[in-house]
Amino acid sequence: MKLTKILLILSAALAVGCSAGRPGDDKLVIVHTNDTHSHIDPLADNDLGGVARRKVIIDSIREANPNVLVVDAGDIVQGTLYFHLFKGEVEQEMLNELGYDVQILGNHEFDNGTVALKKMLDKAEPTLLSSNYDFTESVLDGMFQPYMVKQYGKHRVGIMALNLDPKGMVAEGNYDGVRYLPWKEATEKTVDLLRNKEKCDYVIAVTHIGYQGSDEDPKLFGDVQVAQQTSGIDLVIGGHSHTKLDPAVRVANAEGDSVTIVQTGKYGQYVGEITMNLNDGAVSEKLIPVDSRLDARRDPALMAAIEPYRAGID
Repeated sequence: MKLTKILLILSAALAVGCSAGRPGDDKLVIVHTNDTHSHIDPLADNDLGGVARRKVIIDSIREANPNVLVVDAGDIVQGTLYFHLFKGEVEQEMLNELGYDVQILGNHEFDNGTVALKKMLDKAEPTLLSSNYDFTESVLDGMFQPYMVKQYGKHRVGIMALNLDPKGMVAEGNYDGVRYLPWKEATEKTVDLLRNKEKCDYVIAVTHIGYQGSDEDPKLFGDVQVAQQTSGIDLVIGGHSHTKLDPAVRVANAEGDSVTIVQTGKYGQYVGEITMNLNDGAVSEKLIPVDSRLDARRDPALMAAIEPYRAGID
């Protein structure tokens, strides 16, 4: 009889433990980058950056945390000979090799036109997101999702993406068939879907619009305007303006709730790490320098994958 009681108690305890989810399911770690601009190798002037070093950081964070989301906020291309010679092939391969979960467009992704962009993105392994571009009349149709939802234990997290108006920012003819949707309407519609249809507890906006727009011109919107003029977004991960936000900026949204805005600067010199408490939404963040302390731990396989491209550059 005593043995039966003990077994029942152990079974009940196990059931409670299973319902609570895995250890760590109350925390999400988000790794983010933006505006690498084809800087595959460390910068010559300050020896910061380099995708092989970046992989060391990402792998270390993954080893230490059960829930990790890795995102890039656009402009992975244009800035070195890697792009001029290989048309985005090496930059996309590196995102794949580093295991990115989410990738969005920057304006420079259009620099060789949509046909060349499609060729680059045909090999993309991350989920491609855009919430305010309509691709139905372009060769990119079917490649992008308006949002994605990730489940972490009992918590649901929605990720959306906002892009700038290509008119005046991208050469005419390079974004044929891509229709820009007004940012505020697209944001409110997507947040409503994520909160009410998908039942998300938190919403993350990954953007390539720049940190600060113009209060006088509604068309020139930035992360600050998105955060202040809407509600339902908890975190904005930005790009385009090359703004190094250290520490992160927190602003009040349309309902007075706090929204955290982050951006890492440019050229892959820093990797952003955000820790979100999924029980109460509290966010902490830091920028991690991508420097030579990481060289001894670089992945030989990744270095070997870069070498054929580097030989062409040399």
